Amino acid sequence: MVYSAKSDAVGTISQFTRRKAIKITTSGTSTPTNYQIKVTIVYETVMNVNFNDIRFNSKNGVYIDYWIESYTASTTATVWLELPDAITDPGSDSIWMYYGNAAVSDAGNGNNTFIQYQGATSTPFTLSPVATNIVVRFSFDPTGTDYIGATANAPFGGDMIYWEVVNGSTASKPTVYNNNVYTQNTKTITLPTTDIYDFYLVSATSCKYYQNGNLIDTITTYVPDANLGLFLYTGGNVNYAFMRKYITIEPTATLGTAQHQRRVATFL
Repeated sequence: MVYSAKSDAVGTISQFTRRKAIKITTSGTSTPTNYQIKVTIVYETVMNVNFNDIRFNSKNGVYIDYWIESYTASTTATVWLELPDAITDPGSDSIWMYYGNAAVSDAGNGNNTFIQYQGATSTPFTLSPVATNIVVRFSFDPTGTDYIGATANAPFGGDMIYWEVVNGSTASKPTVYNNNVYTQNTKTITLPTTDIYDFYLVSATSCKYYQNGNLIDTITTYVPDANLGLFLYTGGNVNYAFMRKYITIEPTATLGTAQHQRRVATFL
């Protein structure tokens, strides 16, 4: 199957030799506008081995912001896309992935893709303000003592809740600090070497912590709100952190068949 190239807002799509449709289908919950979805991209031989030649467009030729969270060279990549259009459940929408250009570099941009984004750093930082129906994901190298939580005056000021992670091997359940009083739950959880945490804030009365996809605690007191920003304080090195929108049931992404670009013959 072949296609005629349609330029996007920056006029670059004609530079790519392949495209593939990605169908986004709701599974019980409508998506809002500018919703972030995670897609797994499987390597094809015409792609750059580090996936830095992939680009995404809407059906109308509008460029879609994206960010590559991780990849295994010549195998797969985990990519986050910011979908410009809402999808009403039950329903679906299709976008295009373009690829096949060895000369280009990675155009992924975390700041443009997410509500808030922080790249690699060893300095404490804050993601705020916090609203409900969001997820914050953060990853760090387990080389020191790290505090992951929420506070009005980050770090360590005002009322707050946080996890204390020691050398990436154990994690104490959230400490609550309220009116200069600490309340520590003594349960300790053993962690694997690689740490990726998701902090779900889905209502004004409850939030959840996940570690590598596994629920590790539910918080129902001192739940963050619009005035209580999230913070990370690290003794090691944060790889990244980002805030995205949340819906109850995530949509699914299905990749279609590759299409070749139609070339126009030139006669001399």
